[in-house]
Amino acid sequence: MSRHASLWLPLPVTYPGPFRLLSSLLALLLIFLSTATAAAQYQGTDKEVEETKFYPHFRYHRPGGHLRVIGLTVTYLDLQSSHDNLSLTCEEFAARSKGSWGVYGDIDLKPEDKREFVFFASRSAVDACRKANPDNKKECGLREGVLADCAAAAREEPTRLAKEKEREAKEAEEAKEREARQAEEARERTERAAKGASDRTIREAAEAKEREVQQTTLAAKFKDGILAAWHAAEGPDPFASIRGDFDLRGSDSHLWTSKLQLPGAQKCGLIKTPPVPPKSGSAWTFACSFRSAGDGYEHMVKTVQSNLGFPFSPDETAVKINQVFFTDPAKPARRLFVAKIDETTIGVSVVAVRFPGVVPGRLPTDSFPLVATILPQPKLPEPAAKAETANTANVAPVPFQKPPEPDRAQCAAYLQRETERSSREREVHRLQMELNDLQLRYQIASQKALQAGQAANSGSTGTGVLGAISQTLASANKIAADKFQTDAQNLQLQATQKQSELNNAQFSLSYLPALAQPMGCSTYSVSQQTIPSSPAAAVAETSVHDEVEKIRGGQYAPLPPAQASTSGATVWGGTTMTVKNSTSYELTVFYDGPVSKKLTLAPGGSQDVDLAPGVFHVAGRVAAGDVLPFYGEETYASSAGYSETFYIAP
Repeated sequence: MSRHASLWLPLPVTYPGPFRLLSSLLALLLIFLSTATAAAQYQGTDKEVEETKFYPHFRYHRPGGHLRVIGLTVTYLDLQSSHDNLSLTCEEFAARSKGSWGVYGDIDLKPEDKREFVFFASRSAVDACRKANPDNKKECGLREGVLADCAAAAREEPTRLAKEKEREAKEAEEAKEREARQAEEARERTERAAKGASDRTIREAAEAKEREVQQTTLAAKFKDGILAAWHAAEGPDPFASIRGDFDLRGSDSHLWTSKLQLPGAQKCGLIKTPPVPPKSGSAWTFACSFRSAGDGYEHMVKTVQSNLGFPFSPDETAVKINQVFFTDPAKPARRLFVAKIDETTIGVSVVAVRFPGVVPGRLPTDSFPLVATILPQPKLPEPAAKAETANTANVAPVPFQKPPEPDRAQCAAYLQRETERSSREREVHRLQMELNDLQLRYQIASQKALQAGQAANSGSTGTGVLGAISQTLASANKIAADKFQTDAQNLQLQATQKQSELNNAQFSLSYLPALAQPMGCSTYSVSQQTIPSSPAAAVAETSVHDEVEKIRGGQYAPLPPAQASTSGATVWGGTTMTVKNSTSYELTVFYDGPVSKKLTLAPGGSQDVDLAPGVFHVAGRVAAGDVLPFYGEETYASSAGYSETFYIAP
């Protein structure tokens, strides 16, 4: 059987069903990808052909393939099966193909495998070509068209290769520039990070040096003050050089003011112990009280010992307090006492005892126990005071009585009540300020409405052009007057509502009248206990950390720097902070560090808080949605005081 008479297996020609459409789309996609991949290569004319493929024992015919030259390669994409796709170089195509089968310039192609293809061009396309080229109909053959595209591609190939080389060189140069730019950016980032670390190190060193200078200055001033008091006790009339006037605000008639104030002391003063027969000894005491935290008492004892150069001795005559004293064996008529009054208060005093006619070096051994060593505290109840004086009927009266230990549960309840009362007072203050603001805005809006109404009534006069302008202005003033009148009515409604809220807040505050402070609670603070007094307190401390981290994790404004204070009372061994609210909103401040504290201040308010030495994460926010919160890290020194003012930058 001849090749042309071999088994004929045509595919059924039917309507373009889903499979046919899908196959066509896939083939077109392959053509597009091939074209996109070889975008820089020569693109020959796309030729839609029909294919007859021969195998050793059968053949079949199918329509709808695409023959095309891309670069120096001849490709055939089969719309029915990708298995029948071909890709040959132009040289291979020229060697393995020939024109055959009639007048339409068909192609007979034999690849390296045993397959054989015959491609048929579209008859309409060939007829149109032959009509346009009647003298050279051979040029319209399918094979001749493919070879012509191969020749054109061969002519353009050097130019394409040159452009490709130029493109690759340009891409290499761009990659080199990009790498250099990235390296430069990395170097700049490294330099910025190093500079930031260096600046931070310099700043921290400067802050540490400043803190060291502050501590050195404070220590030097304290030493000068304690030595001045120590030497002032030597004269015939002790402490005459530092004695002020009689203290009219004192709790009894034995207190005098002092011209000398030790750095960091809450209060300093002089106590006079008059002579009482049959013993005629008298004494003067220079006494100061300090707030303390942690190991402040131990630190104070060591500081005084370093300043005086004498060892301390425990005061075995002291009752219910831890007290030591320093004495100069050569001058026993004076002693310096340091007492731990309670967990939050330290007393420092210099006592000078005088007996007429007695040499200071031969004073009675029981002279000092009869003398007050700390400033007076609230007096004992009358029965207790009488019991104390009955036990000392034969000795000089002691003007100072040691206060009893405070009832901590009672103090905690008192502080809780005072905290709630303070919160209600702040609420009343806030509502009063908001009411004042609404009333002021109502007055302004009413005044503007009146002025606009008067302008509207007096402006609609005249004729002609001037009359028209006057009428327009009058209409505008009438609209403005109506708007201001509406604003005033709304503000009046808001003020009425705010007045109702204020009345309710004042009524609520009236249920918490101010009470007398329980005895001994002046130096007691629940917030300074190491262990929270209740689970609620522990939750409060945790919430401070959570609030700080929440502000820290978002957008915030820089924290205003804390300013060191060289005057005023400080916590010996601890840290005090005075927070001022210079905003027009309620301010809440969180301190998260060795201790956790939360403050809430009314606009323009100020409050002191006891902290501890160390690093703190500090955050603050005001009751306004359009104002960023504050955040920053600060390091506080021991035995130092600071102030921090919050304000909103313009």
